[in-house]
Amino acid sequence: MLPILATMTLGGLEVSKIVSRQSELQTAASEATAVVLARPPKEASDRATLESIIEILDRARRGKRDDAPAVSLRHRNDLALDPVGLRDDRGRIGIHHYPDERYLHPHLDFVWCRRPDQLPSDAKGTDLMNRPLHHLARDESGSTIIEFAVLAPAVIAMLFGVFQVGLGMQAQNALRSIASETARYAVVEYQKGNEISDEAIEDWAEARGEGAPYLLQASFEATITEVASPRVFGTFEKTLTLTYTPPAVVPLVNWASPTLTFSRPIFLIDE
Repeated sequence: MLPILATMTLGGLEVSKIVSRQSELQTAASEATAVVLARPPKEASDRATLESIIEILDRARRGKRDDAPAVSLRHRNDLALDPVGLRDDRGRIGIHHYPDERYLHPHLDFVWCRRPDQLPSDAKGTDLMNRPLHHLARDESGSTIIEFAVLAPAVIAMLFGVFQVGLGMQAQNALRSIASETARYAVVEYQKGNEISDEAIEDWAEARGEGAPYLLQASFEATITEVASPRVFGTFEKTLTLTYTPPAVVPLVNWASPTLTFSRPIFLIDE
């Protein structure tokens, strides 16, 4: 059970990573396209900036790391078009203004007003989109598959456990009913003057248990034991003991059901 659970969990994690990667690439492509269409280049320097953006996006699509810092594509374009208007009084430029830019830079607070290939970041070695652990912690894609892989084995095991407990309770009630019927049969036979043997009582009890409505399996056994000192004067006291092992329904586990035992006395009067 544990190897199956581990395999299903790892498979769900891999599917989630693939879906997350595909979503990041689509988001980055849409963002870069929107930037190019909304702010067309006017000068040679602007074209160089946009070419740098396209190169970064292409390298990210091929799964390679970007040598330049992980700076927002939108702000790289804004930086080249209007670097003075975006600076604050200390010469820094804030880049956390657009909600959708969380898909383009994982961790960056401020950048200086420099060329795109010289913009520093406070997160060394960050990629444009390739932050697997960061995105995996926040991405909810494939969560249903992972939850199913974790919970399904537990739910299935609990279901089989309920079946096993139900079989045990049904068998215990069957033993109680068979013991009562066997005792009634023996008393009636003795009252009719038919002094049946202990083996005959055992055979009758076993045949009754294996037939309808009880339908117990071959592990059912009945045993009659004589009592040397009867508790009621003038009677023959016998002890009927029934044993039965319910079938095991739990798969993939070498587990045997516990043996059930039920005993009751039988008081017979010799007419």
